[in-house]
Amino acid sequence: MLGSIMLGVKVGMTRISRGSGGVVPVTVLDVSCNTPLRNACRSSAKRVVLYRRSYSLRLARPQLCSCLGRNMEPAAYAGRPTQHGMAQHGIPACCRPHAKAMLRAGQLVTIRARSVGKGFSGVMKRHGFSSGRASHGSSKAHRTLGSTGMSQDPGRVFPGKRMPGHMGCEHSTARNLMVEHVAHDFVMVRGGIPGHAGSIVAILP
Repeated sequence: MLGSIMLGVKVGMTRISRGSGGVVPVTVLDVSCNTPLRNACRSSAKRVVLYRRSYSLRLARPQLCSCLGRNMEPAAYAGRPTQHGMAQHGIPACCRPHAKAMLRAGQLVTIRARSVGKGFSGVMKRHGFSSGRASHGSSKAHRTLGSTGMSQDPGRVFPGKRMPGHMGCEHSTARNLMVEHVAHDFVMVRGGIPGHAGSIVAILP
């Protein structure tokens, strides 16, 4: 479960023109798949906002049993809205959160998403290490890590050593992003946000 108020899909990036002149790069978010609840829980404090209804055969059995146990339709993703945030905008906990009712142009929002995965990366790309010498005996070792440990004392590599490994595909949070425009089911946020096109993002006003 994502602790969010509204879930959306990152459509991509574009640019819009302002009336006073100038062009602003924006990221388009589709929030049309937020669906209303159907008596999800007995307690209003545990109600969730469903997103992207899915066929039961496409869900794993734990996900399907979780949905059936809460008496709600199968959903690929779900988020638990905060009662303070819903009450602040005057939206009942059992209603569909509308983009125009919760967001406005010029508002600062926080967006949580999973960053783009870059696979197994070396230390230069992953940690910003400098390259080795490009001449004088450096044979196929221009982008290598170099020495990682000491000799007899202590004779080991300390934990936390920056080394090559998996890069990206981590939970990332972008704060204080300005909303440029809000349509019926689309939200345009200035600048870029984490994740690839088609990924699920959580919008926290």
